[in-house]
Amino acid sequence: MKKLLLVLLSLPLVTLVGCNDNANKTPDILRPASLLIEPIVKQYSDPDARIAEYSTFAVLPRSVAVDSSATPGFGNELLEKQMLYALRNQFEWLGYKFVTEPSKADFVVTIDGSNEYKSDYVPPSSIAVPSYVPSRTVSTSSYESGSASAYGTYGSAYGTYSGSGYTTTRIPGYWTTRTYEVPGRIVGNYYPLVTITAFDCKTGHSVWYGTAVSCSNNPDVRVSSQLLVRHLLGKMPPCEKAVANNPVGTGMLGVHFVPFSPDGDSIYPLILGADKGKPAARAGLRLGDIILAIDGIATANLAFGDVIKIIRGDVGSECVLSIDRDKKVFEVRLKRVARTPD
Repeated sequence: MKKLLLVLLSLPLVTLVGCNDNANKTPDILRPASLLIEPIVKQYSDPDARIAEYSTFAVLPRSVAVDSSATPGFGNELLEKQMLYALRNQFEWLGYKFVTEPSKADFVVTIDGSNEYKSDYVPPSSIAVPSYVPSRTVSTSSYESGSASAYGTYGSAYGTYSGSGYTTTRIPGYWTTRTYEVPGRIVGNYYPLVTITAFDCKTGHSVWYGTAVSCSNNPDVRVSSQLLVRHLLGKMPPCEKAVANNPVGTGMLGVHFVPFSPDGDSIYPLILGADKGKPAARAGLRLGDIILAIDGIATANLAFGDVIKIIRGDVGSECVLSIDRDKKVFEVRLKRVARTPD
């Protein structure tokens, strides 16, 4: 289980950052969360704290955990509550068990952040670009007329004349430079910033701290911050007691998923991939698929730990998943097979 978590931690980080060559590989449903640049991440850990040995956790508003007189995280109590719920799901994905009472938890976590918009005015400018003028053939016509007279010993003569002709000239191709005027404009982006802190419940001391910042086109920090949180938790060790907290059962579908919100309002299980040869892979499930329901139970805003309980079962038992793929909904019926060692 621990090995599997370590592998999965790295899966969505490259794929979901929608920049450079990865942009065309990102499913449409993930693009709102895509970041324009690789996040800048910093994390600090207490060398004396054995975080992986913790089992249970709780979440607290930063204003409560840090300073009762401080303003709530993100400057909005409802927004902070939503971010805390998303954070809870991410820690459950790491294998830690959520408890509602901080006094019964091994550690508590808080989240804080911002999503500032910064813009700059780019003045008008001129750009010169090379331009090739192809070869061409030019034809010209000419016309001439007049009169003439001649005088001699025996008399004189007078007459007129006229005529026309065509001349063809080939002008070879050549390179030149053309200048274009670029009008002035305002450019700007959002800069989501997230800070996560973990406190030991027995000592009250901070045992882990991480911060991440990036650049995004999305004004909704609930969506754009998801990858920042994923990057941060990639620096935090998964729970060594994950199997005890989430019994794996005897059967498996071979599907891997993480909590994800495409709109900031609802969190769903997002499929990262499927094990080759297992039921999920044979059914064609792939990165970017959203699990809307499991055996008729809606997964919207269902805690990650509860999703795990529903999707697991005995070998041979069947499971019906309702899948949203590119806004097209369909169902797949899967039969759980024997679990293989990680």
